[in-house]
Amino acid sequence: MNQQDQWYVLDETAGASRAMGPLGWNELASMVAVGSLRPSTRVARVGTDVWTAASSDPGLVQLFEAAAAPLPARAASALTSDYSFQAAFELGWNTFKSRWINCLLLGLVYTGCVIVVVLPQLLSTILIAAIDEGSLASDSTGARAAGTFVLLLGSCIGYVLQVVVGIPLLAGTIYASAQIVRG
Repeated sequence: MNQQDQWYVLDETAGASRAMGPLGWNELASMVAVGSLRPSTRVARVGTDVWTAASSDPGLVQLFEAAAAPLPARAASALTSDYSFQAAFELGWNTFKSRWINCLLLGLVYTGCVIVVVLPQLLSTILIAAIDEGSLASDSTGARAAGTFVLLLGSCIGYVLQVVVGIPLLAGTIYASAQIVRG
């Protein structure tokens, strides 16, 4: 970064003045976004001794213009609309009515994938129950050990599938749902 691209900022909060910096463009943009750098805040470019208002520095004018730009019409209307349970329910119901086939297909795909993810654990539980019933009659410790191994193996495979498939599946479902709502 060049010295012309860096500034010192005079922090005059709590009655004390202290210089912060040097700070680059991205850091100053973040400060504008959170409101800690205002047009009246005094700044000095690195290499100069002149402190000026941030809005007077030709290199920083764009920061304040971008922050003062009006919101797009859709975003502005979203901020002023009334949020309630009824409004959320109506949005969901109207979206479902207009795009019910997409919602149904998404639900079927998600359900099918969840069944595949849970299947190893379900099968191992069924198998262990069957082995356990058989081992009660013969009281075989070998059958119990095999059943325990199958249960652990099924649980491990199920856990790996939940992490590897389940988490991306959930994220994809949320993304697809948002795309359905957007149209």
